[in-house]
Amino acid sequence: TMNIQANLRGAWNGTSMNTSLNTVLPLAQPYNDAAFGNYNGGETVPPVFFATHTNIVDWVLVDFRKPPSGLPVDANLASALSRKACFLLNNGTFTELDGVTPISLPINKQGAGFVVVRHRNHLAVMSNSTALDAIGNFTNDFRVLANNYTNGLISSPPAQLLSGGSYGMWAGNANKDGTVNAGDVGLVKANANVALTGYVFGDVNMDKVVNAGDVGITKVSANNTAQTGSSLVGNSTKKIIEPKSHTPVN
Repeated sequence: TMNIQANLRGAWNGTSMNTSLNTVLPLAQPYNDAAFGNYNGGETVPPVFFATHTNIVDWVLVDFRKPPSGLPVDANLASALSRKACFLLNNGTFTELDGVTPISLPINKQGAGFVVVRHRNHLAVMSNSTALDAIGNFTNDFRVLANNYTNGLISSPPAQLLSGGSYGMWAGNANKDGTVNAGDVGLVKANANVALTGYVFGDVNMDKVVNAGDVGITKVSANNTAQTGSSLVGNSTKKIIEPKSHTPVN
């Protein structure tokens, strides 16, 4: 059982996450894409589901990785023992397809491993090496910076400081390549120029329409300037979350 919590920067409203996408969320998981390892899970919900589960922010993809070396730099997709698409609620918790139960993943090896959370237009996060308890529960709160794996070769922090003091996954990975840079800014600008609406990658603030707000958030990530209120910190030129230098979480 994965008792995990995380925030998405794009959906963050200061105290929790917005659920504006709830009315346009797809009924089937959206991660059957090369950028997400062509995850082909059959997770689906019935047509009336989201109307009765209005606290769901979006679909997310969770991996449990256990590299033979036990080292985080080797925790790539090939080391995943199990993967699952599930729901993220506006309070930061992850659930099964009933919108209530904590997620469970089948694994064939006990011992410590790494939990990876991926989202379709945010950068991935990975836990530090996490051990299960006596009854098989893994616990990790990605809203706490120390609970995110930090690659010493990467200057960027693994998560962005949000108003209120918690952390969130970096927004703006609109082209799904594991880095937020000028390419993402250009894509989001192009979407904004035609006011693209719906469940689209360029909608990084997750309000159902691509506009200047999405461009602004993407630029913050591309410039690696973490925001909390009116404060800006950091000054490097790009933002990457990855277990190995120049190798995005995949």
